[in-house]
Amino acid sequence: MKNKILNLLLCCGMLCLQHCQCKKNDAVTPIACTSSNSVLVPQDMKDRFYFKEGTYWVYKNINTNEIDSMWVWRSTIAIAPVDPKVYGTGFNKCYESFIYKVKNLATVDADKYYTDIRINLHPMKELSNNELFGIDDFYLLEQSTNYRVENRGGIYENQEGETMIMMDSIITQNNIVYKNILRLYYPTGTQTFDYLLDTYYAKNI
Repeated sequence: MKNKILNLLLCCGMLCLQHCQCKKNDAVTPIACTSSNSVLVPQDMKDRFYFKEGTYWVYKNINTNEIDSMWVWRSTIAIAPVDPKVYGTGFNKCYESFIYKVKNLATVDADKYYTDIRINLHPMKELSNNELFGIDDFYLLEQSTNYRVENRGGIYENQEGETMIMMDSIITQNNIVYKNILRLYYPTGTQTFDYLLDTYYAKNI
């Protein structure tokens, strides 16, 4: 009798182990990313919001004439499957995403003070031309994230409390012309950082 019970327990244990192993294998089976199952960040969004490592800007405060600089000190862009534990859907597809870190002379300590700009994914169950991408700004110093703008199927969408304007061009005080401008404007009192209340994005600038 004891042998029968022992054998039954061993069988149950083996079945459970095989079942768990199958589930485990199913969960970690990687997806091969191909052109047919990969969703890319809209090109216009990459042109405006993604910058390679080593990109830098030198700028001057028009009120004080103070000159400062800002540069991208780390940057990655990749196409990979999403984690089903994180997203719960869309894990039969691959997504393009990017992240880069920016700092300036006032925030030289890279371990403590920098800004992350990154793609925020919204995976859909089926392949669609209506995929949604978002841009996040994460400020480590303030320990907070500021959500910028979304792009669905190549079309930009407003965020709550945000005014979005597409402009043909703008001219700076130095008579520099920038064309095809995306302007994001937040009314006074909106919960965002002061220096992001009114921003302009040109391609590759």
